Amino acid sequence: MGLGLDLELSQRYNNDTWLKENGVILPRPDGFTDEDWHHINNNRWPKKVCEELRKEEHDFKNLNRLNACNLSDFMLELSITPKELLKDVSHIVYEPQVTRFFHNNEQFTPAEMLKKINDSNVLSSEKQIMYDWLDNHDEYIENSLKLMELCIERHNEIQFLFFYYLDYQYLDEKIKKYPKIQERIIKFTINEETSTSLCLLISKHKLRVCDTAYCYTHRVDEFGNERWKIGDYVDEHAGVLAQEMVAKSVIKHIIEKGE
Repeated sequence: MGLGLDLELSQRYNNDTWLKENGVILPRPDGFTDEDWHHINNNRWPKKVCEELRKEEHDFKNLNRLNACNLSDFMLELSITPKELLKDVSHIVYEPQVTRFFHNNEQFTPAEMLKKINDSNVLSSEKQIMYDWLDNHDEYIENSLKLMELCIERHNEIQFLFFYYLDYQYLDEKIKKYPKIQERIIKFTINEETSTSLCLLISKHKLRVCDTAYCYTHRVDEFGNERWKIGDYVDEHAGVLAQEMVAKSVIKHIIEKGE
């Protein structure tokens, strides 16, 4: 999505006066500005891939040939979409969200789920839905993998690529049963090191927004004093240079597949 690129590129996050008055608080209290969206939309890796390969970019949310769905239902919707509606689609890059809980068009990270489960103001019925999802997580993952493979088989004219932000170790044995998925997982190369885990690479090579953005790198002065406040957590998304490297890896994968 390119989130965090605004922290690296937008003027206010590079301005000492503004930062001292406002700090770097996530999520952003005032939302995103037009300048933020400009930097996000023009520097994220999907934009760079499509420009290089002269493709038109579509996000699953605005692909009106599919019924409206959230990311967790994307493969299900795709599996029942007629081929003729996708005849101009050459590639689909999909990032499975195996650790995120989706409910009522909202998604929650594990930390957010834990927070809701421990919140006395959340209804017991809502908490039970999360407990049920956690209890049946293995089945959920297995069904997701089956759907992915089904989509590859039904839409064999489309080149599928699977983008893993993290290496989910407990998925290793499961994915081995689905070679069509395994061979389509993108391998990222950064500074001559290759991995299927983008998170590992950008953390190791300090290419996250929190490693590169002025608002983080200049937060403490030479005496160790905090110059402006940051919130409870920092932005660990891929920074500008990392986005370029990701784009190169995706393009390399597509070209090597020869499609």
